[in-house]
Amino acid sequence: MTISRSDYLLDLELVALLREFESLGVSIGLSSNNSYPVVKALHRYLGFSGPIIAEYGCVVEIGSNLRILTEKRVPSSIYHEILSMFSLPPDWQEPFRLVDKAIPCRDPLIAEKVKKYTETKYKEFKAIFSGFAIHIVPRECSKGHALRCVANELGIPLEDIIAIGDSEVDLDMIEVAGIGVATGDADEIVKHKAKVVLPFKASEGVKYFLHNLRGICLKGTPYG
Repeated sequence: MTISRSDYLLDLELVALLREFESLGVSIGLSSNNSYPVVKALHRYLGFSGPIIAEYGCVVEIGSNLRILTEKRVPSSIYHEILSMFSLPPDWQEPFRLVDKAIPCRDPLIAEKVKKYTETKYKEFKAIFSGFAIHIVPRECSKGHALRCVANELGIPLEDIIAIGDSEVDLDMIEVAGIGVATGDADEIVKHKAKVVLPFKASEGVKYFLHNLRGICLKGTPYG
């Protein structure tokens, strides 16, 4: 929902459009690598009614039911070991995370080194790079697995779900959803796997998609 992949500014036009879909009976959910309280707050104040997927799929909320999809927790000792070894800063959300650990980083070379180190030394965990941070998570967790759990819990066929993403961390969610959508500035592997690749970047692409979807649903006429 951000204006670009490089910042945190929400596109308020897109928020209004998503709320319009909510008013039409379409349930909007949020999937994020942020900590559960951060995603929960966004979900509530943006006015969405769908499920929440947080911490790279380790945590989901369906209605008022919070579920943690793994029995494992990433130990603080591993987190601080990696911070020290690679001279990386701590994550301000660290006190609020229920399962994973995140390390702010935008350097893919450092992220690859952390990934190799973590997955070699700690077989039960994996390191995922979002472009903003390195996430240390239990190996069984992913956004795609979380989406399957949500769909099963709600009794919604996966083919009825639309998932929109831009990063490699969204990849298996894009593959699992009935309609996987990649923004125009998405990672190439995400574009390759998506059923729909949008012609515009970030929120502009999502708005384009939703205008088309609304036009088809309400008028039978695509937008633009």
